[in-house]
Amino acid sequence: MDASKSTYAASIFIRNSFKGIVSWQLLQARVKVAPIKLITTPRLEIFACTIGARLAYNVKEDLNLNEPTFFYTDSMNALYWIKKEDNCATFIANRVNEIRKLMDPEDWRHIQGKFNPADLPKSQCNPKALLKSHWWEGPD
Repeated sequence: MDASKSTYAASIFIRNSFKGIVSWQLLQARVKVAPIKLITTPRLEIFACTIGARLAYNVKEDLNLNEPTFFYTDSMNALYWIKKEDNCATFIANRVNEIRKLMDPEDWRHIQGKFNPADLPKSQCNPKALLKSHWWEGPD
């Protein structure tokens, strides 16, 4: 999950391990345009985490998957809000509560921005860069 001033995004990858070979494949992604009203980047990051949790929930339900799920965000603010039981402002609390209803807060992890596949769609890359990116195969 990732966000910028103009967009926020989430991507879902499925991991497969067969005979010691691990592969990742993009399964679903969502990019949304940020609201016109100025919203802080940490708030947009929690939007991205919310759509990521929704996507993962729907994918697991639709494909009847019972495998462990892990979420990665480069936002320490969003990660803190999701994992901690502190009182947040209503705006944040509503999204955090939805995330927690859909997925376990312990499944959320931090990832450096340069390794975050969800960073690409929000960076306004061109089609050639998209085709050559790690977007399709996920992390190494």
